[in-house]
Amino acid sequence: MSYLYDDKTLAEIAEKEIDLEKNNLKEKREFLNKWINMEKIGTLYSSKEEALQGEFLLNIFSNLLNAVNVTDGKDEWNLERETKTEIDGQKADGVLGFFNKKGNKDVRAVIELKGPTINLDSKLSKDKYARTPVEQAFGYAPKYGASCQWVIVSNFKEIRLYHSNSMLDYQVFYLENLKDDLEFKKFVYLLSFESLVGTGNEKSKSLKLSEEYQKKQIEIEKKFYNLYKQIRIDIFENIRNNNKNISEYIILEKVQKLLDRFLFICFCEDRNLLPRNSFQKVIDRGTENRDLGVFEYFKILCNWINTGNAKQEIPHFNGGLFKADEDLDTLIIDDIVFEKMQAISEYDFDSELNENILGHIFEQSISDIEEFKSQINEQDFDVKKGKRKKDGIFYTPKYITKYIVENTINYWLEDKRIELGEDKLPILTDEDYNHKYKNKTSSVKVFSENYKKHIDFWKKYKEAIKNIKILDPACGSGAFLITAFEFLLKQTNMIDEKLLDLTGEQDLFSDTTRYILENNIFGVDLNRESVEITKLSLWLKSANKNKTLTTLENNIKCGNSLIKDKEFVKDLVFDWEKEFPEVFKNRGFDIVIGNPPYVRQESIKEIKPYLEQNYRVYTGVADLYCYFYELGYNLLKDNGYLGFITSNKWFRTKYGEKLREFLLNYTEFYNIVDYNGTKVFEGATVDSNILIFKKNKVKNSIFSLQIADTIPVEYKQEKLSKESFIFINQNEDFIKEKIERIGKPLKEWDISMNYGIKTGLNEAFIIDKETRDKLLEEDYKNSEIIKPLLRGKDIEKYNILFADKYLIYIPWHFPNTDNPKSFIENEKDFENQYSSVYKYLLKYKDSLSNRNKEETGIRYEWYCLQRYGSK
Repeated sequence: MSYLYDDKTLAEIAEKEIDLEKNNLKEKREFLNKWINMEKIGTLYSSKEEALQGEFLLNIFSNLLNAVNVTDGKDEWNLERETKTEIDGQKADGVLGFFNKKGNKDVRAVIELKGPTINLDSKLSKDKYARTPVEQAFGYAPKYGASCQWVIVSNFKEIRLYHSNSMLDYQVFYLENLKDDLEFKKFVYLLSFESLVGTGNEKSKSLKLSEEYQKKQIEIEKKFYNLYKQIRIDIFENIRNNNKNISEYIILEKVQKLLDRFLFICFCEDRNLLPRNSFQKVIDRGTENRDLGVFEYFKILCNWINTGNAKQEIPHFNGGLFKADEDLDTLIIDDIVFEKMQAISEYDFDSELNENILGHIFEQSISDIEEFKSQINEQDFDVKKGKRKKDGIFYTPKYITKYIVENTINYWLEDKRIELGEDKLPILTDEDYNHKYKNKTSSVKVFSENYKKHIDFWKKYKEAIKNIKILDPACGSGAFLITAFEFLLKQTNMIDEKLLDLTGEQDLFSDTTRYILENNIFGVDLNRESVEITKLSLWLKSANKNKTLTTLENNIKCGNSLIKDKEFVKDLVFDWEKEFPEVFKNRGFDIVIGNPPYVRQESIKEIKPYLEQNYRVYTGVADLYCYFYELGYNLLKDNGYLGFITSNKWFRTKYGEKLREFLLNYTEFYNIVDYNGTKVFEGATVDSNILIFKKNKVKNSIFSLQIADTIPVEYKQEKLSKESFIFINQNEDFIKEKIERIGKPLKEWDISMNYGIKTGLNEAFIIDKETRDKLLEEDYKNSEIIKPLLRGKDIEKYNILFADKYLIYIPWHFPNTDNPKSFIENEKDFENQYSSVYKYLLKYKDSLSNRNKEETGIRYEWYCLQRYGSK
């Protein structure tokens, strides 16, 4: 999760603004203490949810937090129960805002309440299209109008505050923790009516504080990234200048390792996992002893972190990050490098640099490294695109990883609970809860048979979770794996709490964090840098002062997930059964998740023969992500779950037909989210979809379908066909069936349909206005072959959005298309008649000549369009 507020800033303001001796806060606090006590003695659990709601709203939001209740008998009030929405008459449990006797309603916050046993992040039923309490609450908010800015969700044990525009970020208060004065002050400051809603005429205090925090986060990310990037460049140049005999590729690798170690040290210092100023001491000692220099002391610190040093109060982390590295240790590095790195340590890695910021930094870091490599190769590198974007890899937003991870794992967990008989467990009575002892002096507990069944269920359930295997086959910077790690840790801790409640015994010897990382989480990526950054991300997430870092070499690996034959790629082939033998002894993975790379088919020509031989969904023009669906299916156990976000082009394109047929025949759909028209990835124009399926053949399956931001609906899988995935509602389906019954299919018409224009290399043939104007200035005759271009994304329902893009339109055998001469003569005529355009395209000759080797130079000249919409 991410927070709405910076905790330090919030604490400072709350300490200053909230005086417990004023405004009857001591007396008002008793209303809160009543609910804390109800949870403690168990009466909260024996009461029905509906019976608790009214009193909770009154005690917390009116008696304590100063919202005028509708029952107070005033002409105007701020709190109502079960107020109908403007659109469909649905009712949230409570609303905050401005209401009066004239019937005016101005809702500013919705409140959704659930029972104390309800997990706010878990679905409310076993149906695939069921929603969580949080999703249910967010379903109400827009129906109350644009002025509804807040969403509050509670199960009487915790209270969460969300801004209505995001389910990802929230501030949480646990009622038990509100016994602490500072926590109580923060709670009152943020959620009191005057702070949360204010007067209604201007932004409230709580909203302003949240906006300031979000703005600050953006500024921090930008500044930190620029600093981090520049320091990497400075380190690289220093090491290269001092180590002329070392390969620049090795230098680049060691620069990244040096930075990874340094970031880990900064992180641990700010989270009290290492002594404060550990790095500053390195600088000081190296500065005092110039003969040795800072790097020698830095190596000593790294060795202490690797092996531990009790005298220096440095724990034994190990894990591989600080393992001795001869190539790195023998480099000559000037003191100035480490002095520059000090600027990074000035950031607070505990509060300023949250996981989202570091995720973006790590992802961008991979792009920076590819830029370095291309410069080493003296290639022409496009900074705006970067290799990561050329490879079709984009940072996955947190709400996407959360949705996919939680749904896939929850489906698997639900299967396990059914398999273990949760629905058949007997209801425990007061007599079952009364533990009996064999005698007064014995501590051995005797449980009823019903009680034993519950204990046995939870123990077996925990064992099932311990055996889950989760894979991301294109793990990038580790976003999906980190989310999966967090989710498994939360689930395991929940089970441990349940067993503690049942048995009174706590498992003090298990290391859940290490166990999950070593046994449950697996990742593969083609980029070595991605693999190392994924490891670093997981280490930062799991670092503990009293435990060594988990060795991740056996779980996070580098390789080409799609290919295991060296005949087709020189290195990085990946044999799944060989690399993960223990997983495949047990028939494969339980969960496959991820964001496969968005790589166009033109960029994968060299591996197409392998894909054709090894993948049933192969077509010559399918983009790379299509093969990851089949790969994921093959890596799953029977009844395992896959969750991917990819381009949604495969829904409707011809090249997606084999994939659609494969999935319809062999899998059971659980969720489809079609983001058609809604941009998910920063810097990417691609329309995306989420698909979650089960490796299971089933007829008449019903799945959850969500189009963009609409409410999910049930949809029958049998309504989809391999020809195209078109999602329509019941009325539209009736009309469609009628049209198909009485109409004549397009394929039966006596007409011919062709592909149309296909450049084969857009960057050569599609130009901007500046390039077009320059070519016309050189020779206005060029206007004959430079045409205004409208792409699909430029055309809206009733409007066009011309983006000032133009097409250099050159049909085959141009300029002698109607009466072709030899290829040499055609090219010569083109050069003579349109010399400036010919010269412009000459820059791309190598790339154009390699477009389609079966046709280029054989059916048409290198400078022509691949397909030009011929008659």
